[in-house]
Amino acid sequence: MLKRIICILLLALVVGCSPKKADSSITPDQSDVSIVQNDDSSVVQTEETTENTTEEEPAKDVVAKYNLKSGEYYNSPEGGTPYMCEAVIKQLDSSSFEFTFYQICDEKGNHYDEKKLIFKTHVAEFDDDEATTAIYHGKQYTLTFKCDYEYSFKLSGFKNGMRCSDTYSRPEAGSIEFGN
Repeated sequence: MLKRIICILLLALVVGCSPKKADSSITPDQSDVSIVQNDDSSVVQTEETTENTTEEEPAKDVVAKYNLKSGEYYNSPEGGTPYMCEAVIKQLDSSSFEFTFYQICDEKGNHYDEKKLIFKTHVAEFDDDEATTAIYHGKQYTLTFKCDYEYSFKLSGFKNGMRCSDTYSRPEAGSIEFGN
């Protein structure tokens, strides 16, 4: 049993240290982003959580004008859209929310049996004077959520989450268009 554990650890070490073929969709400044090859050959990019060692500015007391409601948001009004994604939002307080991004459809618009994680859970905070823009400042990504309505947002800063559309909304949004 001990030999088996040692073999597994050595294999993990060798595989972890082996040179990998560069992915043309990953730029050099994204070196701290984890690349995971799924069984179906899809690639997941997730930013590693790191402890911030720099001194931060004091937090602003910003109350969001339109803080996103907790729930699932989609970047397509209908299912079966190529590269369709889901954002899972959890409202934390009046000035921040957690978010996680999943891809739920492949390049042909077929739904995956299980949604694919494309961005791990992080926190975005509202920090502008108008209290309509929430930002996540990561080590390699800065995601911006423009929230002009409580049931939708416009995303920027994460290409894989915007391949289908940059506007995410909840089914409750109905026919109300983004920004109105």
